[in-house]
Amino acid sequence: MKILAIGAHPDDVEICCFGTLARCVERGDSVVVCSVTNGNQGHFGIGPNSCV
Repeated sequence: MKILAIGAHPDDVEICCFGTLARCVERGDSVVVCSVTNGNQGHFGIGPNSCV
């Protein structure tokens, strides 16, 4: 089976259903995850060095 998981923001799919997708991969399915935004507007001005 071919599965396309679409999330609005980076990490949406991973947080919501990554366990299910991992099981699909284990049984031989092909899984692609797509984020439709790059996530650069979903923060409060914290730079990448501050997040580490």
